Amino acid sequence: MQLSQQLTLANFTILTDDVLHQLGESPTAVKLKYKEQFNPPPSIVANMQKLSSKLDIVAMKMKASGYGFDITSGYRCERLNTAVGGKKNSAHVRGLAADIRFTNQQHAKELIDALIAAGFKRIGLGSSFIHADIDNTLPQPACWLYSAKFKTPAWLAAWEKNIESQLKN
Repeated sequence: MQLSQQLTLANFTILTDDVLHQLGESPTAVKLKYKEQFNPPPSIVANMQKLSSKLDIVAMKMKASGYGFDITSGYRCERLNTAVGGKKNSAHVRGLAADIRFTNQQHAKELIDALIAAGFKRIGLGSSFIHADIDNTLPQPACWLYSAKFKTPAWLAAWEKNIESQLKN
């Protein structure tokens, strides 16, 4: 049974199937046969519910602006997080984070604006994705750049201070 079906059956009906499905989906976990990825504990499911309700707002704004909304990484079980090189204390492991793909500068700007408007206070700027999380155990407000494999493009890195300023408001 897919995660979206499990959560729908658990009466988490405020979640849209598309956003919820994307939060739990992982081709890497399927390939590596990490079954625990698709059977998160109730505390993780509750976190995903909170995250999804905020992401639903962002997804609607992106659709209204004519852009896509594609989550490239959402919840990650511990083994998946390690396999993809995630940080040990990642909000992804707690079901509180999502990486969302952007296709160009305008798409990235619209996405960041929508995330801020939805109340996100933690935003990471990657090579082709924006990380957004609602993990209150991590410092916030916070905006950061990725390096190495997910190196932030220079045009996006130039926005960091402005985004950080907006997150403080």
